[in-house]
Amino acid sequence: MSGTVTITELDNITDPVLVDVREPNEYATGHVAGAINIPLDTLPARVEDVPDAEPVYVICQAGNRSSRGATS
Repeated sequence: MSGTVTITELDNITDPVLVDVREPNEYATGHVAGAINIPLDTLPARVEDVPDAEPVYVICQAGNRSSRGATS
C-alpha cells in the first residue's frame, strides 16, 4: 500500500523507517536524520538493504521519485 504522509504526521511517528531515494550528492547536501540513502535507480538491486519493517516511508525532494520508489 502506498499513500502520502505529511511532515507533521511523520514527525509524530516513533522511529520511522525512512528510505531517501535521491542521488548521493542530493542526500549529502541535507537529509532527514536516520534516513537510509538508496537512490531510485539502484533500489531494485538493493531491496535487501531496506529494513524489514512496516511501514517504510520513501522520501525524495519533490515526491515524484518517492512515489515511483514506493511502488517498486
